[in-house]
Amino acid sequence: MNSRDIIQAIKCYIALDGKMVIVAADGTYLGILSSDISHPESICNSQGSYGSIYSFTSTQNPHSLYGGTHGIYSPYNPHSLQPPQLIANNQNVGLLSTNSHLVGQQERHDLNIILGILLGARWG
Repeated sequence: MNSRDIIQAIKCYIALDGKMVIVAADGTYLGILSSDISHPESICNSQGSYGSIYSFTSTQNPHSLYGGTHGIYSPYNPHSLQPPQLIANNQNVGLLSTNSHLVGQQERHDLNIILGILLGARWG
């Protein structure tokens, strides 16, 4: 990926702030990617169902099926074979995963990078 592609990806993520949805491989809705920390469905809302470290449906809960480095559906599990889907504008745009061995499948996106871009653009 060259610098032009990286800049385009950053612009794309910022333009889609609040319009990207996370859906687990088992079909469970996991919230939206939004830098709005007060939005009830944002994974950045630490008090919400999708951003709380205590919620069963949160990618931020390190002990759930959907979070941490051991959750079988977690975007943070480097060995997950069933990471969540990233949906933007009602279209599947790829997988949210740190598993670099998912080559040949859909495009892979890193949730930490996306969150860093969105939160940095909002609060930076």
